Amino acid sequence: MSSKFDKHWQGLFEEAMTDVVEWRQQHPQATFNKIEEKMDTRLAQVRAQLLQDLVQMSASTDLRGRSPTKRPLCPECSQPLAANGQHTRDLITTYEQMVTLRRSYGRCPECGHGFFPLDEELGLLPGGYTPQIQEAMTRLGAKMAYEQAQEELQQFCHTLISESTMRRHTMQNGQASEALEKEETVRLEKEAPEATANPDKVFLSADGAFVALTTGEWREVKTVTIGEFETVAGADGKEKVQSHSLSYFSRSYPARDFEQYALPEIHRRGLENANVVVSPNDGAIWIQGFVDYHCPEAIRILDFPHAQGYLADAGKAVYGEGSGAFKAWYRQRSHELKHDPPQQTLTQLDRLHQETDEPDVIEVIDGSLAYLNKRKAMLNYAHFVKQGYPIGSGSAESGHKVVMQSRMKQAGMRWAEEHVDPMLSLRNLICNDRWQEGWQKIVTYRQRQRRAQLQEKCRATIRSAIPLPAKTKDSPSTSLRSIVPKPDKPVPKKPYKPAANHPWRKPFLQQSGHRTIS
Repeated sequence: MSSKFDKHWQGLFEEAMTDVVEWRQQHPQATFNKIEEKMDTRLAQVRAQLLQDLVQMSASTDLRGRSPTKRPLCPECSQPLAANGQHTRDLITTYEQMVTLRRSYGRCPECGHGFFPLDEELGLLPGGYTPQIQEAMTRLGAKMAYEQAQEELQQFCHTLISESTMRRHTMQNGQASEALEKEETVRLEKEAPEATANPDKVFLSADGAFVALTTGEWREVKTVTIGEFETVAGADGKEKVQSHSLSYFSRSYPARDFEQYALPEIHRRGLENANVVVSPNDGAIWIQGFVDYHCPEAIRILDFPHAQGYLADAGKAVYGEGSGAFKAWYRQRSHELKHDPPQQTLTQLDRLHQETDEPDVIEVIDGSLAYLNKRKAMLNYAHFVKQGYPIGSGSAESGHKVVMQSRMKQAGMRWAEEHVDPMLSLRNLICNDRWQEGWQKIVTYRQRQRRAQLQEKCRATIRSAIPLPAKTKDSPSTSLRSIVPKPDKPVPKKPYKPAANHPWRKPFLQQSGHRTIS
């Protein structure tokens, strides 16, 4: 480290400490919190200057003094970049301190591609904030309402950022996260690599819930919950099924798209390597189609409370809701459903026809029978419990609360349609404990996106600078004058001569109705 920087930084620290000591002497009754606040504020200034100096130590700040063999290479044609001027960039960091970067713009002499090598080296994102502040904005914006996130950022980073800026940065990074998932889906479908995870027992549950849009409509958000389960002894000594290692994938896509883009999370969890896959769900068609798509050999179980609901509908229609007869009937049928073969419960449900001749009641009984008969193989709860399988889809329902509702269904919230899935993508990263991994990918993606934009801008500039082909005797003229048709020669106008009876020719006083006095 050069002595120049040693003396410079030593002077900065000494000046800061002198200011703090003088302030303390002037405020002998200051509380610990006030002293800490003053210390942090003053050191933040030193930190910003130190950060700026450290960043400027990179050789990428000035390409002019570097030999071609040591300059960054063009990502398009692998040629050394040529220095093309110095430019400054201001970034806001904590305590609203400004860090100014002065760096070279590199341009490829072969293809014309250009970018700032220092920005790439430092992992800078588009915008006027440091990566640390941008990450804090995005993470807080994905966890709480933007107004609350703005307050928290100001409280702990001492940086005032508008609510609209919080929203814009959060959505831009959410869109990048969503795009990355789609790219990963394409890669997995193309390469079909083997999953590395090797779980023993896995459950796969899906469910749907609705979020309000700014248009006044409601959009269904689908969530699939993946987890592992095992049988453990409860506090009462009885065995119970316990789930763990939960992860989620949530989107508002149509069913077919949802099936496709859930592939990365399915692959990451290693469902194809699991010894047992159990899928407790309700009977929705799109859910069964999802299981068919990803794990057709899964053991399907109709969510037990969901099946109970169809029993309750029939019992209430016959005996009346809240009646003693209904409660006794429902209690006995529920016990049979869980501990006996399903046909016994279905037989008892069919016998309700003997209790009524009302068409509306018979219609309810028939509806419940038709639904449960169609899913008879999914009702063998006595066998499922004996095997230690989960018979409820509560994990999927709680998944909605964890992923979507806690952030997107707060009081008065309405969402623009294009913001729903980017936010869900960020929520998945947080709820799956994969934020650090996901954030680094977002940074890399946005840098790649920025390079592509600069490259396209450069190409457009080059295209606009290419001269038109030289005109030859044989080639037709391509000038604008030759393309635009010449207007017809204007016909010269004759002087206008009013008609003999035109009011113009009559004396003014006669026009107004007066007579001339002689």
